[in-house]
Amino acid sequence: ASLANLDITAINTDIHFDNLFQLSGIDITSETQQFAYGDMWNISAGQTLDITFAWSVLQRPQQDYSLFLHITQLDDHVPVAQADISLGAQTYPSGAWRIGDTQYDNIQLTLPNDLPATQYDVWVGVYYYADNTRLTPMINGEAQADGRLLLGQLNLE
Repeated sequence: ASLANLDITAINTDIHFDNLFQLSGIDITSETQQFAYGDMWNISAGQTLDITFAWSVLQRPQQDYSLFLHITQLDDHVPVAQADISLGAQTYPSGAWRIGDTQYDNIQLTLPNDLPATQYDVWVGVYYYADNTRLTPMINGEAQADGRLLLGQLNLE
């Protein structure tokens, strides 16, 4: 199935990564459940988070970027689980993206079976793999700390 035909849920919040990309839509599922951006998601260890992003390209990137998905304990920066992909892995590298394009990315992260039942934060970020420099996520023009955007929280059952 082509990612371009997906019905992605639009995000009503103004989310930019530097001045390069706007996160215009996101689809978050696990097995048969659908989750919403910014919510608390009920999930079990061993289940897989499946997230599709829709990016509106604001400027042509000068390089190819990567995307990370981190699961952390609340108030902790060290991921207990993570996944990384090249931005544009399913289509073409982000360095080839053009202004006005909408590009789609899909990332999957299976939660470890031994993850303790508690609450976790789910973060996304965009970075340049060669030096790990992160783009700054902006919500309504306000820079988010640590070059990462809080997507939602997991309530691990």
